[in-house]
Amino acid sequence: MQERRYKIYIVLMVLISIICIILVSCKEDDLQRHYVTDDNTMTIASAGMSDFTVVYVEKEYESNKDLQVNIGNLLEITKTKTNATLPTEVSEALFYEEEVFQILVGDTGFPESDSVIEDLDFNDYEIKRIGNKIVIAGGCVQATAKAVEAFNNIISLEDGTSYIDYENEMNVHNKGEYAVKSMTINGTDIKNFTIILNANESTIENEFAVMVQQAVAQACGKLLKISDKQPANGKAVYIGYSSERAEQLTLTEYEIAAENGNLYISAGSAAAYDAAYQALTEIFIDKESVDISDGFNRREDLSFEFKV
Repeated sequence: MQERRYKIYIVLMVLISIICIILVSCKEDDLQRHYVTDDNTMTIASAGMSDFTVVYVEKEYESNKDLQVNIGNLLEITKTKTNATLPTEVSEALFYEEEVFQILVGDTGFPESDSVIEDLDFNDYEIKRIGNKIVIAGGCVQATAKAVEAFNNIISLEDGTSYIDYENEMNVHNKGEYAVKSMTINGTDIKNFTIILNANESTIENEFAVMVQQAVAQACGKLLKISDKQPANGKAVYIGYSSERAEQLTLTEYEIAAENGNLYISAGSAAAYDAAYQALTEIFIDKESVDISDGFNRREDLSFEFKV
């Protein structure tokens, strides 16, 4: 009787061993099948493993709550679906390495990010595989946040419970909506212009320059550079420079003038700059096409009463 029990025990142990071998073999086959890197497909994570790091820009991350939430969701989705924990790094702390597998979020300064962002307007975003990188970027930080949200939706829909594959067909280019389809100064596309400040301009002019930059970007999608250096192409929106036709402005005056293919905006005070901003944005309202041609001049005296 005892010998029979011993034989049954041996048989059971052999069966258990065979089952374990089969299960391990299946698991190894599963990992091999779902960890792929070729010209069309990359496995982001599979069954608790990943070679990818999520890289973001610290300044962008700190400035935008939506971006923080969406990056957190990306990490959570990956963990839930694959049991893999993706490490994160800020781009400012990294040296560029082409071979490293990375998900690049925002304007990281890496070549792959630059190649995508240079073709984006303000509210556009793109998700694109380039080599061993997946670039997720927008023309502004809020657009980048939307891009990460779109990426999360893509990987959430992926078939399978233990892996996430990214295929080239998942690349996305989303065009933002802009009220103004064409904006030019004396026939030259606004994208060719730089906003120019004197190096010693006051805080008022600096704040106004940013307001103009954002207004143009929201209206037509073109984010103009702000600089105190003259542009090589000679195309500029001058803030605080008096146009050649303008006399010295009083505290209650502003002027917007187009001359010699450039735009000049100047004002005598913060309140006058506010009025100039309102006048400038009125030019964009309800117009699909805007051209500010040489000879355009809007000068207004607001006749404010100042109390001493």
